[in-house]
Amino acid sequence: MAEGRAVIIVPMYEEMEYIYKFLKPKDGRFLSALNRQQRQYRYTYIRSAKRLTIVDFVVLRSPGNLACLSDVILNVHDSEPHLIILAGIAGSLKHDQVKVGDVVISDRVKSFQPDKIRQRGAREAFSDDPVTSYANSEDGSVVYVDSKKRYMSDSFFRFRRDAIVWNPSANLYQDLILESPHINFNLSSFQRAGEHATSLDSSMTQVHFGAVLGSDWVIDSPEFIDFLVERNTSRAADIYTRKYGAEDHERSRWTDDELLCVDTESYGFFRAMRDIQGETTGSQALVVRGISDLASTKEEHDKATSGAARDVAARNSVAAALAIVDRL
Repeated sequence: MAEGRAVIIVPMYEEMEYIYKFLKPKDGRFLSALNRQQRQYRYTYIRSAKRLTIVDFVVLRSPGNLACLSDVILNVHDSEPHLIILAGIAGSLKHDQVKVGDVVISDRVKSFQPDKIRQRGAREAFSDDPVTSYANSEDGSVVYVDSKKRYMSDSFFRFRRDAIVWNPSANLYQDLILESPHINFNLSSFQRAGEHATSLDSSMTQVHFGAVLGSDWVIDSPEFIDFLVERNTSRAADIYTRKYGAEDHERSRWTDDELLCVDTESYGFFRAMRDIQGETTGSQALVVRGISDLASTKEEHDKATSGAARDVAARNSVAAALAIVDRL
């Protein structure tokens, strides 16, 4: 008999090609051939106790948080799947631990995005250390702006924060953390041969649990990664934190979780689940991302690996996703 339906969201057709190639030789079967014009693919397979499992893969109309938000709302409203997973590739933000080929599983996302650009005013001054500048200010008449937010000659970005933890998945997520050493996620390792191998490749692929940064930008800058990691643990210079103080203000929600990886869909994914909360039976939702790069020198990395890192990352994300589906 068939059990509760699972949906796996795939951001890009390229990723779906890797996934289709990976799953086609296995025991299950896709009910239709791969076609660039087609966005939904049903995959069925028999697991333990002869139970039929149905997984619907949905390829987004385009990558990004907005497309993911709308597609998730449509799928949850139409069928209310028991489990919905966002799979695919991501860039590591913690290079010493989360390496190429590894997988990140998450029930939470953090967003740190510009929501305004403005010209510097008469009372505003750029500072390399705005927190110290505020502390040393005698009367508070000057508003200090982090010089890292400077844009063009005399303008700057204002950033808002948001953090979403999908509570309906809390028990599943905690169970996965506890049981992960005993779960066979069927992951492949990624390691370049000989002199091309680096310490950033993962010869022993690992599964990590923690927060994903859901960005509207493709991040390809070590300098910006350092800025993000710094701001993840410090809010003292944020305008909304200084203005409102309360951590639950709509533009300054945050958690203490480390940022493990970055993608451009997770925020839209969990935002959709949050926006329709109360209108559904409470589908469980997780992000399962394979690490394909280090969110820096992406083009050089893709060329050096001839796309193999992206292939392994996509395959590992869906292998881990199906291992989670098998637990339901």
